[in-house]
Amino acid sequence: MIKGNMDVAKKKLGSVLAHRPGYHKPTPQKIRIDLRINLGNRPWWIYALAISIILAIAFLAYFVFFRDERRQMNYNLGLSNLSEGKFDEAAKNFEKASAGKNEVDALYKLAVSKYNQKDFEGALDAYSRALEKEPNSERIYNGLANLYRDQKNYTLAEEYYGKAVAANSAYVVAYSNWIIMLMDNGKTDEAKRINAQGLEKNPDNKELGNLKSMLERK
Repeated sequence: MIKGNMDVAKKKLGSVLAHRPGYHKPTPQKIRIDLRINLGNRPWWIYALAISIILAIAFLAYFVFFRDERRQMNYNLGLSNLSEGKFDEAAKNFEKASAGKNEVDALYKLAVSKYNQKDFEGALDAYSRALEKEPNSERIYNGLANLYRDQKNYTLAEEYYGKAVAANSAYVVAYSNWIIMLMDNGKTDEAKRINAQGLEKNPDNKELGNLKSMLERK
């Protein structure tokens, strides 16, 4: 009996709501139809623009990622070429890699590759480009000094060896190159002075100690 009364009450309530002005019983089908109508009211070009923007962003991300991957691959290939003495191939790969994240290292090794090919003009260009990106770099100064030394421009060579050790007094390679160049040119007293300067900054360095012994015998 109670269940029958509840059923009657529900029917009466449904009848009352159905006759209220503006009442519409929602249905899944009605909601889907309304959604399509609302979307259809927007201009088509809005959707075309949104899709174009999404595609452009996706393409740009793809391009940047794979561009950087290619440059890193060129850099690694250049290192392999350089270690194998394939200086021409190394130079090509380092040139391609020089716009990547290893820009300065790629330019420096490009210069080394050109130097080993006896392409002094190409080496000078690469060193100069690297120095613009990494000013006051002892390794680049040393590379430039070696380049000028081999061209017998000893004045500039001394200047750049001096810049190298001024940038980093612990950079013994530049001291050694400088001292040996002076010794080869018969400037023993000047070589002793630079050697003493290097040992003052690096008192326990064996290479400078050996050069000191050589100079003492002259």
